[in-house]
Amino acid sequence: MDGDAQSLVTWMNFKAIRDPHFYCIFSVDKEGRLANVFWRDGQSLTDYNAFGEVLIFDSSEKCNIYGKPLAVFVGCNNHRATVLFGYALLVDETKETYDWVVTCFLTSMHGKKPISVITNSDDAICNVVTNLIPRARHRLCAWHVGKNVCQHLKDVDTQRHFFHLIFAGLTIEEWEMAWQYFVAMNRLENNEWVTSMYNKRERWAEAFFRDHFFGGICSTQRCDRMHRNLEEGIDRYMKLYEVLPRMEKTIERIRNQVLQDDYRSQNYDPVYGSHMRCLQEEIGKRFTHDIFLLIKEQINFESKFVIGPRSVHPKTGASLISLMQYGKPERRWIVSYQPDESNPTLVCSCKLFESDGIPCCHIFAVMKFEMLTTFPESLVNKRWTKEATVKTAISSSGLVSNMSVQIARYGELMAQCAKICHIASYSEEGYNEIREALSQLTIRSQKYSGESEFENGVLSQSQPMNLTHHLEEARAFEFFAGYEKSKNAALDSQFTGLPDFFQNFRPFPNV
Repeated sequence: MDGDAQSLVTWMNFKAIRDPHFYCIFSVDKEGRLANVFWRDGQSLTDYNAFGEVLIFDSSEKCNIYGKPLAVFVGCNNHRATVLFGYALLVDETKETYDWVVTCFLTSMHGKKPISVITNSDDAICNVVTNLIPRARHRLCAWHVGKNVCQHLKDVDTQRHFFHLIFAGLTIEEWEMAWQYFVAMNRLENNEWVTSMYNKRERWAEAFFRDHFFGGICSTQRCDRMHRNLEEGIDRYMKLYEVLPRMEKTIERIRNQVLQDDYRSQNYDPVYGSHMRCLQEEIGKRFTHDIFLLIKEQINFESKFVIGPRSVHPKTGASLISLMQYGKPERRWIVSYQPDESNPTLVCSCKLFESDGIPCCHIFAVMKFEMLTTFPESLVNKRWTKEATVKTAISSSGLVSNMSVQIARYGELMAQCAKICHIASYSEEGYNEIREALSQLTIRSQKYSGESEFENGVLSQSQPMNLTHHLEEARAFEFFAGYEKSKNAALDSQFTGLPDFFQNFRPFPNV
């Protein structure tokens, strides 16, 4: 490898010395030149363990003198902000390369696989996801699907009708009927592109994802924004040893924003409304501010619904309560209510809780009708709570591997230290006091080190396109349903060239 590649390896080794959970692997071509390189740090591992159910993956244009595309793996944290799980510089964008980098990513995360994956419509990426993560639900980026709609269907009314088919919260049967009507009304029976989109409808239509968790994410716009952040101040004439440190500063800035979000949620109460206030106060104490605002909107919206007839499920005995929207009696939903003094269960036919992880307005309407003044535990999705990253039960029982336990301990201690350091940094007195305390704790912690639970290793190298196992080092807010953008989700996307309807991107799937 040349001097620039050797500088990159040296930089990676330096990172590994500072971060015991840093992971890096690279491949070389037949001439011995650097081909692909993937890496992620310990914070990315912690974030993935907490928020890795939904994975968004995409690659960007070239950002360095070698023309290597930058690929990023991102997700969404409990503030709806984008978190980085890993990144890679690739030699090209072929199926073999994507296979290599996704394999590296899964290996670095100790084999833990997401339940939902969002990518663009590139055939190479789609094939790799299908082969390596077969049990995950794979969704195509809604933004790219909408862009293709504008390219292949020129009539504005036809485009609007297709957008409705992308985002409408219909049942599969209702969607199929709506599709037949759309094709017949616009005389698109012989349109090859429309036919091809129908054949892969299970990867882009909201109707097919209503009962599966995607956290309200339906596009790769978070990847696009992350690319723009990482490539800020970088041009295609820079060498690798110049690119990576600049990316590191951007990542640090993004993570500092997450610390501010944590501090805000832990130390400040949100503004509660008067409607169902007792529930709002309980929700505000458990969930982060950004999620509280989403749930508060659902609470306020419940007043638009009227309770209809009720029946009893013949097998479970649960009450089946129907609701109608005021002024639109043809729009109906069914909420299944199973009473329980300690933890009642409510399930709505709109499936908003199953897909986005927040209770819908229909559920709140039933809760008001049943006079429930305590928020049920069955409606708490822990990944949206304030304790999503630090309150996981840590046990050394045989049910969890030693490595997983150590990583969980490391992540919790890092989160606590980060809060302390953030607060102490505001004054000279606090800085000196905490610095001295940390020095004493560092000395005292040496007695707990003992022998590492992991094997020592060095930065590994693989032959062209063949993954070599890397031993871990042991050295010293997209869019939710009915909402546009979270102010701290780093998503200021501009949907240029698309109809006004698409500016809202994803309307309520439940109304």
